[in-house]
Amino acid sequence: MVAFSWLSVHLLHVVHQYDPVYQSLVLADGSRYKETRNNDPEQDERTQIYTELLGLAKTFYPLQLDNRQLALLSAFFIYNPENMKGSRAEVEKTQENIWMCLKSITESDDDDESPDLRSWAGLLSRVQQFQITVSEMRHFFLNKENIDAMRPLFLA
Repeated sequence: MVAFSWLSVHLLHVVHQYDPVYQSLVLADGSRYKETRNNDPEQDERTQIYTELLGLAKTFYPLQLDNRQLALLSAFFIYNPENMKGSRAEVEKTQENIWMCLKSITESDDDDESPDLRSWAGLLSRVQQFQITVSEMRHFFLNKENIDAMRPLFLA
């Protein structure tokens, strides 16, 4: 499970590298991935993974997450009670505190003192979809045969 937490953090970073002008992901190696119109069911797994990441990026982009929110989301993924052996109470409490901080930041609007509950609901639904998608992709990223396909995502 620790590997899943770190994969989530790294893929959150990848998803945050969305370029709305080119509607593409800017990869760590400086290249771009832009979805092709080819809906070929036989497309390779790498293309499917990249396309799913681009789809996530497009849904996260309207949220305009700032560095505080990204840091808290990363901490939320890392402080996962499922990574613990034995008592999980302290980690669960830490994760709850992280979640409440994230909620507070997301609901607040710097220009207006009224909370924006829609922002929080939008973030919740996207985080849930993100976790489901990363879980489905996990086998690809944990397979050492796919190292060349992963290189542009993580290494400059």
